[in-house]
Amino acid sequence: MALCAWIVEKFQAWTDCDGHPENALSRDAILDDITLYCLTGTGASSARLYWEGFAEVSSRFSDSTVDTIAVPAG
Repeated sequence: MALCAWIVEKFQAWTDCDGHPENALSRDAILDDITLYCLTGTGASSARLYWEGFAEVSSRFSDSTVDTIAVPAG
């Protein structure tokens, strides 16, 4: 149940759905994704990947950068 709630919460946060994931995806699509994680037993390893990558991505947005682009870009 916790995995199901976590996945649905991610769909709610990551889609333009006005708070209801069913507005952006069908229930079958959501259940297909949940079933894939449950039957293959990869829910924990998937969550770990997000958890470990969160700090790195978060620091990219919060820290100032001094990278410059030498090629003209518009």
